[in-house]
Amino acid sequence: MRIFIIKIIILCASLVVFSCGNDLTTGGEQYYRAGKGVFVCNEGNYMYGNASLSYYNPATRETDNEIFYNANNFPLGDVCQSMSIIDSKGFVVVNNSGKIYVIDINTFKYVGVIAGLTSPRYIMKVSDEKMYVTDLYTPEISIIDTKTLTRTGSIAMPVSSTERMVMHNGYVYVCAYSGSDKIFKIDPATDQIVSSLTVTKQPNSMAVDANGALWVLCDGGYYGSPLGQERATLIKVNTERFAVEKIYSFPSMDMSPSSLCATAQGDSLYYVNTSVYKMSVSDTSLPSESFVSGEGKLFYALAVDVENGEVYVSDAVNYVQKGTVMRYSGMGRLIDSFKADINPGEFCFKN
Repeated sequence: MRIFIIKIIILCASLVVFSCGNDLTTGGEQYYRAGKGVFVCNEGNYMYGNASLSYYNPATRETDNEIFYNANNFPLGDVCQSMSIIDSKGFVVVNNSGKIYVIDINTFKYVGVIAGLTSPRYIMKVSDEKMYVTDLYTPEISIIDTKTLTRTGSIAMPVSSTERMVMHNGYVYVCAYSGSDKIFKIDPATDQIVSSLTVTKQPNSMAVDANGALWVLCDGGYYGSPLGQERATLIKVNTERFAVEKIYSFPSMDMSPSSLCATAQGDSLYYVNTSVYKMSVSDTSLPSESFVSGEGKLFYALAVDVENGEVYVSDAVNYVQKGTVMRYSGMGRLIDSFKADINPGEFCFKN
């Protein structure tokens, strides 16, 4: 579920995950999916432990669902939040289960697990030796050793929740969340916060453009939140001065944009706001016409394949049924669509 929904951590999640036996690499379907592909993180229903992972081959247009369970004979857990490919391995972040599973990206077999996390959100490699993991409920960023896959330390954060990260010119930029209005600049050489910047409420995603500007999408909170609500914004940040350069305000308090991403060239931005919107980084105002209409759909997640500029967007339908993923060209032409699983919420490209 999206992060503005109030969550209650279930302590028995780890027991469910490991109830299938001690030898986690035995048995299971024998996949081999080499070459280009797209992983889809299906969140499942919160507290149901029915998260799953799908795999789509854009060349053959074939889809494999439930690949983690089928390959390993045990379930992924509760809320598949995100996935990153690091050093040719897949790191699958399972938020409410407090774990990150490591898999072979061609066979989908279990390789290892990073445990001992509270509510992990996103993982990113920041140097040859370490990775950072943001967290929804803990005021710190975990530091993970890339070789041993163990938590070796943390960065104390002055906010209760951290979200997405981007790396630019040797620094890591991090969104704070849960009612915060800050982004942070971290030096991965020292694991220290070097600066913070006030933006607007609840920055949820970021992208860097061709000119080195950092774009920050802030959803403004949600109606009825005890932390308050304000108008959503898209903010352009000058990374040289680490200062706000321009603020684009969304016209209605009801708007809650998400999933900001950029093209490989860094000349255009995409985001979801009921429909999918595209804008040039040189535009002086937010787009008024949608790139892909969301009429009759419940658009939930968005990503751009930086290799070819194709756009993937998911339709969560009603948060209960299996969702659909649509694949568009950079010109907005529908190329293909396929069924994933419940609440397809993130994409990870294997190029």
